[in-house]
Amino acid sequence: MDVEEDFPRSSEVVLESLGQPKRRDRSSEDKSNTFSFKVPTTSNRSLKSGKLFQRGRLPTYDKLEAGSLLLGSVAVIAPSGLRIHLPGGLVGFVRASDGVDIPESARQRPDTILSGCVSVGSRVVCSVLEVKRHFVLLSMRPSVINKGLSSGALTTGMLLPASVRAHEDHGIILGFHLGDSSSIGGFVRYDDVEKTENDNPPLDNDSPVLETGLTKREPPKDTFRELLTNLPLYSTVYVVVESVNESRQFATCRWPWSYEYPMPLDCSIPLLSVRPGLLLSGEISDIHIAASSLGGGSLSHCNYGFDLKCLNGLSAIVPALHSVVDYCNPSSSTGQQNVDTTGKATKKRRGKRVEELDDSSQEILGLEDIVIARVIYVNHWNKTVYVSLLSHVTKWTSPKGHRHRLVTPSLKTYCKVLRGIPGHGIIFSLYRIQTQEELDSGYSPESLVFSDTELGFCESSQLCDDKGDGPHSVVSSDAQLAMKFTLGSIHSCVEFGYDFLTRFVRLSTRESLQGESVLSPFHLSGGSLLKGVIAHIGSFGITVRLSTLVHGRVSLEHLTDVPLDTIPDRYSVGGTIKVRVLRFDHVHNILLLTAKRILRKDLNPLINLDQVVKGNEVLGYVSRVSQHSGDKVTIRFYNDLQTTLDPEEVSEAKRQDIDLRNGSVVRVVISKVDKRRRFFQVTLNPEKMSLLKAYGNDRAKRRREIRRAACKKAFTNHVSSRKHKESKS
Repeated sequence: MDVEEDFPRSSEVVLESLGQPKRRDRSSEDKSNTFSFKVPTTSNRSLKSGKLFQRGRLPTYDKLEAGSLLLGSVAVIAPSGLRIHLPGGLVGFVRASDGVDIPESARQRPDTILSGCVSVGSRVVCSVLEVKRHFVLLSMRPSVINKGLSSGALTTGMLLPASVRAHEDHGIILGFHLGDSSSIGGFVRYDDVEKTENDNPPLDNDSPVLETGLTKREPPKDTFRELLTNLPLYSTVYVVVESVNESRQFATCRWPWSYEYPMPLDCSIPLLSVRPGLLLSGEISDIHIAASSLGGGSLSHCNYGFDLKCLNGLSAIVPALHSVVDYCNPSSSTGQQNVDTTGKATKKRRGKRVEELDDSSQEILGLEDIVIARVIYVNHWNKTVYVSLLSHVTKWTSPKGHRHRLVTPSLKTYCKVLRGIPGHGIIFSLYRIQTQEELDSGYSPESLVFSDTELGFCESSQLCDDKGDGPHSVVSSDAQLAMKFTLGSIHSCVEFGYDFLTRFVRLSTRESLQGESVLSPFHLSGGSLLKGVIAHIGSFGITVRLSTLVHGRVSLEHLTDVPLDTIPDRYSVGGTIKVRVLRFDHVHNILLLTAKRILRKDLNPLINLDQVVKGNEVLGYVSRVSQHSGDKVTIRFYNDLQTTLDPEEVSEAKRQDIDLRNGSVVRVVISKVDKRRRFFQVTLNPEKMSLLKAYGNDRAKRRREIRRAACKKAFTNHVSSRKHKESKS
């Protein structure tokens, strides 16, 4: 009788011929050199492989519900708000007004407060306001996130958003904006650094204390203190509750990057009190993709996706991509590790320390093992909680955030297969060729040294091209993908994004994308000249396909130099059109383009603040005319540069019959500049324009003379020094 897997025990318990169960020996698993994307046919699982690999998937746009809470990471800080990377590769946007709680009596602007309290890469907790086709509108306001909480529900270890009420000598006074009528406040110190194990007692004397496995380090006090003391009032910050005094309605808090003690297993917290960012310990109760169902080698031989029991019986889901602690070190298992003074790696399993003398054992996580996770998604209506085991998710980002700039100038990028997650994608290590000399050196991909610190992730849909575009197109099978993407195999790839939450470079190995020059709208800056294909014509304007992955929009008023009411007949689907990039509209998640000939022919477009100089003549366009604010006219340029015309300038434009309709092109001269506030003014008055241009020409002439004199002096000193050396020799 052949050995058969007992499905309810998730491939960890098998039945032998005598019917006696036994624990599978994890160290004796098959260690072949390839992994499979499907379950072997010898398995008697009742679920098909396709459905099996879909277990524990994070919600997509069509399944995301308003009111859900998510943990995200700041990707872009724009004047209008924040672009947020969410779990599952989703993207959202937080308007400036939805980022902070400002009293009606306060005069501060929300955009200045929001930009001063976050950094690129900072972790944020968001609530879903509205779900669109490929976009999510979010809110970061503590009054929205903490809705439904009461002062009696605050527990030690809870991570909550709060508003900065006041700055004191040693810390910050906080307000939590809870759902009940209580006005409970909090306090957090500026110099909140990690305590030693002896100074930080366990949360529960009856349960073992588990840590995240971080090496004990003290953050730079001066740098962190400077950032924290400069937080504007009403800023949104995230703190961990350390103790609560209900009689005084006051909570003592700590910063989450210095708090490493998770909620114990027997800590009872209601589901309605669980918020994203909560650090907890859980016990694995089920495995989604068992290692025994994979034919993988040691690097891919791992269990992916778990069900956890945590918080005294609460069930949580670990998605497959988030079920590995450190992808940079494949030899280490998914378990939590510490390093003691002897250098031996230790792993916590069922609350006990198990020594790992070397990395060759490669023991994987299984049933009843204890893990440390951080909550990344909560849906109170569906009673669904998702958590992550990724080390950089369980470690809360410092106030500096995590800055990363996608390497776009790389001439070619190679990727090496590191791990394969069936039904989800492949983890790659990267190597970028930056110079033409290296590209022409006759290298072999096998001789390249790949990076272990920066990894890429390629979804299953981006591995290969579909053969054909019709209804009878052929898709590569799981077996074909397994044969092509074996462990250690090297492939050519392209980079089209960076996920600030998972810290993976988004990759594609599709051959059709290898020759594409534009793979992401963020590879384009304002002022770039492009040629595209008209993909759609609507009442709003036309949609232009710039590449396979990038589309832009030309609004109706930007089709011609003079704004029209209807689309001209010369534009048709499939035709080509020359455009210029205006900016990326983060609020509507669309790349805005212009087809105006006068703007496309402009040799000196105003694209950054360094070009804003008093006396410079520039071209802009009218983006908004507000009749309710006394004929308020907004002039936009490229990227996020914009200004508002003074009422005197609007009256002057009317006297000169200058067209100030929405989309009209105007020629102005910069009259006033305040770069600290990112503010400047322009004029339309011909007399002022001529005076300012003359002032600008005189200033440029003086600067040229100063540079010429400096160059002449440097050359004279060089000649004199050279003659002096020759005379000595």
